Amino acid sequence: MISGSVNNGQAATCWAVVTSDGRYAYSINTGSGTISSYEVSREGYLTLLDPTAASAGSGSTPTDPALSNDGRFLYVRDPLLNTVDAWRVEANGSLTLLGTTKGVPTGGQGLAAR
Repeated sequence: MISGSVNNGQAATCWAVVTSDGRYAYSINTGSGTISSYEVSREGYLTLLDPTAASAGSGSTPTDPALSNDGRFLYVRDPLLNTVDAWRVEANGSLTLLGTTKGVPTGGQGLAAR
């Protein structure tokens, strides 16, 4: 990607993932408990689509995103709540929450999706 900084107004933007087709990118904003969405042009420029495309909920600290191989599902781990949230990536890049898995072991690191 060749864009300069694209401000999303969120706190502690630490992780980013790009869909397998390269059309959309998502940043994980740990300090805000949110996910921001971006469109990626063919030339690699970023355009902010939604600064709060998804919220992991009050008191959350989302980290470690992983996209499915086909780019249709986004998973994000929350080490504070010991959960993993799952979103469907829609055709326009928006996110739809599918559910939350609770009881993820404390102290885990990273996340992988298939």
